[in-house]
Amino acid sequence: MPDKRQLQAVMFTDIHGYSARMGEDEQNTVRVVREHREIVRAALAQHSGREVRTIGDAFLVLFDAAVDAVQCAIAIQTALARRNQELPAKDQVHVRIGINVGDVLIGEEGELYGEAVNIAARVEPLAPPGGICVTTSVHAQVHRAVSEPFESLGEVPLKNIERPPALYVLRLGAEPSPRRPTRSRRALVAGAAVALTALGVGAAWLMSSWTPRATRAVAVSSIPEAEAAYEKAVEAYSLGEQARAARLAEAASQADPASPRIWLLRRFASTDQTAGALALERATALSRDQQDGTAALIRLVDATDREAGAGIAHDHASPLGPRWDEWQARNPDDVLGAFIRAQMYPRHGDDTAFHATDAKRVHLDVIELREFMASHPRWVVAHEHLARQLSAAGLDEAKATLEAGLAACPECTALRFDLAGLLYAYEHFDDARREATTVLAQDPAMALDARSLLANIALWTYDEPERLRLQALVLAPDTPGVQRSQFGTAHAAGLIAQGRAADAQALYAATIDLDIGERRVDDAATTLMTQAGYLVFLDEVARVEPLLPRYAELMAMPELGSLQRNRLGLDDLVQRGWLAWERRDSRAARELAKRMRELPPERTAGCDTVTAVRNLDAIADAIDGKELDVTLLAKGCWGHLLRARLFATMNDERAFEEWEAVVAAPECLPDSPGQVRANVGLGERHLQRGDRDAVARCVKAARHMWGTPDPDLHLTKRLVALEKALEG
Repeated sequence: MPDKRQLQAVMFTDIHGYSARMGEDEQNTVRVVREHREIVRAALAQHSGREVRTIGDAFLVLFDAAVDAVQCAIAIQTALARRNQELPAKDQVHVRIGINVGDVLIGEEGELYGEAVNIAARVEPLAPPGGICVTTSVHAQVHRAVSEPFESLGEVPLKNIERPPALYVLRLGAEPSPRRPTRSRRALVAGAAVALTALGVGAAWLMSSWTPRATRAVAVSSIPEAEAAYEKAVEAYSLGEQARAARLAEAASQADPASPRIWLLRRFASTDQTAGALALERATALSRDQQDGTAALIRLVDATDREAGAGIAHDHASPLGPRWDEWQARNPDDVLGAFIRAQMYPRHGDDTAFHATDAKRVHLDVIELREFMASHPRWVVAHEHLARQLSAAGLDEAKATLEAGLAACPECTALRFDLAGLLYAYEHFDDARREATTVLAQDPAMALDARSLLANIALWTYDEPERLRLQALVLAPDTPGVQRSQFGTAHAAGLIAQGRAADAQALYAATIDLDIGERRVDDAATTLMTQAGYLVFLDEVARVEPLLPRYAELMAMPELGSLQRNRLGLDDLVQRGWLAWERRDSRAARELAKRMRELPPERTAGCDTVTAVRNLDAIADAIDGKELDVTLLAKGCWGHLLRARLFATMNDERAFEEWEAVVAAPECLPDSPGQVRANVGLGERHLQRGDRDAVARCVKAARHMWGTPDPDLHLTKRLVALEKALEG
C-alpha cells in the first residue's frame, strides 16, 4: 500500500512530573497512570479520536477535525480536574496536551511523518499542566466553537521548524501558578530577563570546596526554591546520579519555569532523549533575547546538537571550535558549562592516538575532559563519560580513568559500580566481584544494583548456589516491581545464552506474571515476545506453542497499548509461521503470510510487516524446496542464521557459508546461541568431510560458549553427538 497524505489534527499528551513520580513512588504512579489512561480512552471514544501510540504516560492521537481534537482535550482535562478535586496531591494527575493540524504522511506500515506531527510534539511541552496548547491553524478553526478563552503566546520558536507558529493556551484544570500567566513571547522572554538580573548561587559555588580555583556565582534564578533545587540537581548530576538530578531539575523548573539555566540543566540531566531535546528548546526560547554567558552557552549547545545531527565531526577543524574556545575564555568559572563543553566539544591533541574497533575511531587523548577532571576530580560524571568513550578501545584506559576518579573520591560508589561493570564486561569476574561487593557494603542505596551484577557474575562463573541466593534477594517482594521485572528479563537472557532454557523459561514466566499482576501489560508483552524469539533462536520452536495462549491473554487486556497490541498480534503470526516450519507445513505458512498482508493499516502501525511477510514466504519456499531470494531476507547476524536455517531445511550447501559468516562476523561474536548453532552446523559439515581437527575446533568453541546447557535441547543433543563421533 503506498504512503497516504491526509489532513489530520494531531494530539500529543503526557503527565506533568511523570518521571519524578516514578522515582518517588513507582507502584502508586503506575496505578494513577492506569486510571488516567481510562479517562483519556473514554474521551477518545466519544470524540472520534484514533489512538496511534501509547508510551508510558504519553498518547499520540489523530482526529479528522481540529474541533474534535480540542473538544476531546477539554473533556480529558475537565474529567481529570473533577477527579483531582476528590484526591490528595500524590494521587492527582495534571496532563499537558498539544494539538496541531496539517498534512500527515501515513506510511505503508502505519507510521506517521510530516511537519504537522513534529510541531504537535514540540507544542505539547509548552502547555501548562492541566492545560492545552494549540497552534494558530487549530485556533483559527475552533475559537468560535469553544466557549473557553484562549491566551496568546505569540510566535514561539520550535526546534527544526523554520517558521515559528503562533501558539494559544487553554488553562483548563491547570495547577495554580505563582506568577501571572504571560500573554506573549516577548513578555515571556522579558520575565526571564528580570529573573536573571539577580545573582543566584550556581554550580560554580557548589564546586568551590572541590577545587582550589576561585569561582563566582552563575545567574540561575531569583526564586530561592528554584535556586536550591538547582544546586542539588547539579550536585547529583556531578556525582553521576542522573535519575535524582532529573527529578531535582524538574522541581527547579516547576519553581521557576522562566529560568533558561535550569532548562539547560534539564537537557543534560534528563534520562529521556526526547525530554532532553525539548528542555533545550525551552532554554533556547527563554534566552533568545539575552546576551549573558548562559544564553551564549545554550546557543552553542543547540548549534552543536545540530552539527551532530548533520553528521559533522566535532574536532579542531569544525567552525564551532573557536566559538567554544571564546565562550570558555569569557566564562572561566562556569563549572557546569566547562563540563558541558568537555563532553560535547572536546579539543584533541595534534598527535591524537586512535583505536579502530567495529569501524569506530576512538580518541585516546581527550585533552578537555582530562583537564576538567584534573581541576574537578570529584566530578564523577566526568570520569564516567571518559571511561565510556575509552571502553570501546579496550579495558586498560577506561579502567585507569575510573580508578583515578576513585582515588580522588573513595566514597563515590557510583564510580566503583561503573568499574565493576566494566570489569564484568571484559570477563574479569574476580575483580568485578570484589568491586561490586565493596559497593554493596558501602552504599545501601545501590544494594539492588550491586546484587543484580553479582548475580550475573555468579551466572557466568557457574556458581549456581550463589546465583540462586542473589536472585532470591533481588526478586524479594520488597523490591520495586519494575526493578524485579528488569532483572528477570535481563537475567533470563543470560540463562538462554548459556543454553539453560528451562531456567530461563521459569524466570520469564515469573516476570510476565509479575508485570500482569502490577498491570504493566506492555512490559509483559515485550518479555513474552523476547522469550518466544529466544526459543526460536535456539531451534526450540516446539516450545513456543505452549506460549500462544499467553499471546491471546495479553491481547484481551484493555491496558495493552495500541502499538504493543499491533506488535504482539504480528509476532503471534510470526511464531505460528515457525511452528509451520517445524511441521514442514508450507500451506500453513503461506496462509499466515496471506493473513498478514490483509491486516488493516491500524493493525500494523509501528510494525515491520514487510520483513515479516517476506520471512513467512521464505519459510514456505524453503519447505517446498523453491529457490530463495535471499536479498529480501533480514540482514546482519540474524539474517545469516535465518538463511542458514532455511538452506539447511533444503539440504543446500549454502547453509554452511552462512554459518561461516556467523562465526566470522564481529557483530555476531557476543551472541552465544548463534555462535553455538553456527559451530554445531559447521562441525557436522566437517564431520561429513572427515576433517576431525576442524570438528574438534567447532566443538571446543561451542562448549566455550555454553558450558553445561540443558541436555534435552536439540542443539545440545547435536553437540553431544559430535563429541561422541570424535571419541569414536
